[in-house]
Amino acid sequence: MILTQKTKINIILPSDPTSPERFAAEELARYLGKVIKASSVIRSEKDEKADYTILVGAPSRNGYTSEYISDADFRAVCPGPEGIYIKSPEDSVLIVAGTDDFNHRGVVYAVYELLERYCGCVLAAFTTPEVPGGEIVPVLDEISFKDIEYIKPCCDLIQRAGVVQYEDPNGNPDRSLNNDFLDWLCKNRYNLIYTWSSIYEKMGKNGFREEAMRRGMQFGVGLHEATTLFLPPRGNAYFPEHYYETHPEFYRLQEDGTRYEAVNEWGQWILCSRNEEMIRTLAENMKSWLRKNTQVKEVLFNPNDGFAKQCCCEACSKYSKTENYLYVCNSVARIVREEFPEIMIQISAYVDIFDCPDDAVIDDCIIVEEATWHESGLRTCGKPDGTSLIGTFFEDNLIKWHEHGAQVRYYDYYMGVYQGRQRYLPMADEIQALTTRMNKLGFAGWCTQIELFNMWNNIFNFYCFGRSSYDISLSMEDNLERFKKLFGEGADDVAEIIRYAESVLDGQCEIMTAGIWLMNNIDKEKVYKLYDSALSKTTSPACRNNIRLMRMAFRYSDIETSLPEAATTNKGYDSVTEYTEPTGELDLMTEFDTYYANDPGYGIAIPARSKIKATFEKNIWYLFDK
Repeated sequence: MILTQKTKINIILPSDPTSPERFAAEELARYLGKVIKASSVIRSEKDEKADYTILVGAPSRNGYTSEYISDADFRAVCPGPEGIYIKSPEDSVLIVAGTDDFNHRGVVYAVYELLERYCGCVLAAFTTPEVPGGEIVPVLDEISFKDIEYIKPCCDLIQRAGVVQYEDPNGNPDRSLNNDFLDWLCKNRYNLIYTWSSIYEKMGKNGFREEAMRRGMQFGVGLHEATTLFLPPRGNAYFPEHYYETHPEFYRLQEDGTRYEAVNEWGQWILCSRNEEMIRTLAENMKSWLRKNTQVKEVLFNPNDGFAKQCCCEACSKYSKTENYLYVCNSVARIVREEFPEIMIQISAYVDIFDCPDDAVIDDCIIVEEATWHESGLRTCGKPDGTSLIGTFFEDNLIKWHEHGAQVRYYDYYMGVYQGRQRYLPMADEIQALTTRMNKLGFAGWCTQIELFNMWNNIFNFYCFGRSSYDISLSMEDNLERFKKLFGEGADDVAEIIRYAESVLDGQCEIMTAGIWLMNNIDKEKVYKLYDSALSKTTSPACRNNIRLMRMAFRYSDIETSLPEAATTNKGYDSVTEYTEPTGELDLMTEFDTYYANDPGYGIAIPARSKIKATFEKNIWYLFDK
């Protein structure tokens, strides 16, 4: 099949398409219209098949597809979950399909794989719609879909999640780049969104959740607000009862004889764990909430954040904090699964609620997610063989949870942690080793914290996280080969910067301080010269702007860590910190910020301001091409 501007393309859907199948067809039509300016018509399998036909959907879903491959043969080569099947069985027909499970995400992935592999699109970035940038879509005279075949039988790690949040639960999710961010997640093989319950509620009001459903994305909800969602001390929209007033005994007994009242997300494990009435109330409230939130597939029942002593009542005091936490989660899970057997409840192994008890018995509905953050500190980062995590006590503990019967995954930090202040953190070279190891050990997968919208600060980390988690055969170099095409003629220079930065950070310190360590040890002059070279030889406005955003993330990290106050920001962290930066360049960068200052911004986060509003004249690095 050779398509040109004169070709009328018939995209044929199943007669009863799912929302992701229809979304996949719409995306295919939209991008083909950009690439070759051809017109596409989305039709049903009920319609007569025409020339130049693209069949969307597996044979179990699309009758026309079954004319070329039986359902049994399809399942043999593409058993799923989330497998991809792209094949041209004859000159005028192309099949674009995915396994018909997991909300039919496979067919969406198949469309994006087709666009990248056979149309030359690069779907690795996004930025403001006001100027060219982000993904690259070539304009071609023709596309050949003749004699092509690509099959990815299934995903390699089942759970590939982004912890989509803001710096605090009151962050504003009503941003114009929401759909761009969702598109980026889906295009780069993330399949789950984990978020705070308050953010989830706001996402329901602004259309974010509906758009996620169209892409086959699922939600896990709760995090550090989970306890007060289901047992609100002063009531909430779901549960008006003021439990702190009606049942103060539900909450932990403190040494002074009072009961703890949670007023925000802090306070750690706030419940009296051995109170059976509390457990029944919590479980019934959770079931009531799940009936109203059918898109949620996992309750993230994290403790509140921080460190604190547990309940000191006689019953709780006999056990460790972790044992009490596990007791509550197991008990609640057994009640919830009577009505919702498919719902998973997450235990968070985090800081000092971490070690798997020797006699742990774990319910089938429990998944244990271990943060790579122990009370003794965070893991180190950057070793390409994965030994910043492999072989450490972090891995040993997660293996122990797994051996006690739990599904398990990691909660990791490919943007750093908040105290890392969005500094550049080259950790992509270790991802393939980690995904291969998790696959071998039978781990369910992992998630990475992502703040909306900080994509460019550590975009290559996020890109490799999604791609290699879906396909563990992809090395950093494989991912870099596609990713670097964002930068046009400057691709090789940007790739050299990435490789060099990855080689400098090699497990010397933990994630929280790695951004400072990198800037103190990398050859900055070398990096800036390579960026100068990349920009000077690149002609496409979009590619030039992408180079600018990559450099801005590096430049921000350079300036911020060079200031005297930077060394103290790992303690007493504020969301936006002011520095004495005499040139004003740091303050100028906020014009391009998305997260803190501007909507839409450029998809970068600059959590800093200059105290001195000196005039910094915009140079070529801050004059974006139109």
